[in-house]
Amino acid sequence: MSKLRILPNARRELDKASLEEVESAIDLFMHILSDPEAGTPVAFYPNQPMVKEIANADWYLAFTFEEGSVVIRRLYRWSDLPDDPMAYRIS
Repeated sequence: MSKLRILPNARRELDKASLEEVESAIDLFMHILSDPEAGTPVAFYPNQPMVKEIANADWYLAFTFEEGSVVIRRLYRWSDLPDDPMAYRIS
């Protein structure tokens, strides 16, 4: 399993959520990374990290892989995702 790092920007977003929401989001996110079949589609946005929907909730995590670590760069709510017509999803 990869190491997990959370950047300060994402940490501020996480601080706004309840502890239960954060634990659930990160647990499920790590499960999705270890079992891609368990996840929902990944959304790609121009010049942005990968964004992965987690749970059946409103959470998305923007992440990158760096030196064996999963780096959570930003936590999104669906309503906060960039409104970009160039965005698309793949399975």
